[in-house]
Amino acid sequence: MINKLQKRGTKVVLFTSPYHRVFLDDLNNEQKSSLDSILGDLQKSNMTIYRLDDKYADLPIWYNFDHISYTKNSIIYSEDIAKLIISEIDK
Repeated sequence: MINKLQKRGTKVVLFTSPYHRVFLDDLNNEQKSSLDSILGDLQKSNMTIYRLDDKYADLPIWYNFDHISYTKNSIIYSEDIAKLIISEIDK
């Protein structure tokens, strides 16, 4: 799908989902290496990738270990995504 989009001249930008520190700490080295390898392969195709998986891990914005809450504090994530989108549009 990514190749087809790029062949048509469509810019593809990916960002990783954020995770809570407990989740990230529970990943083993093989899982971490696998994600890094996949993202590395995608980056070789001249794709922009934003790594957000641990950016919010230690912030008090989590409803539980697998979902950011719907509170005022969690707006930081939405604002960051909006900034990423705007910066890509402006390029």
